Amino acid sequence: ALVYVNSQEPSAQVGATLSPNPVAQEALFTLKNAEGPLTLNVYDMQGKLVLTRHWTNSDGFSIVSVPTAGMDAGLYL
Repeated sequence: ALVYVNSQEPSAQVGATLSPNPVAQEALFTLKNAEGPLTLNVYDMQGKLVLTRHWTNSDGFSIVSVPTAGMDAGLYL
């Protein structure tokens, strides 16, 4: 899995992990040192945006649950 995180803080050392890998029914994205308004975009291998999540985080640690029901099996970015 490829996890890319863009922070509005240029000096921030944002850490991101995805679990479990491979994903069965739900993906958990764990973000460390990510604060403020955040956006998670998931793309299929053709570059089509298949999911977007927005949230605000104030404490620098966040776990985002993404249900995968209805998503075709395959690789996502």
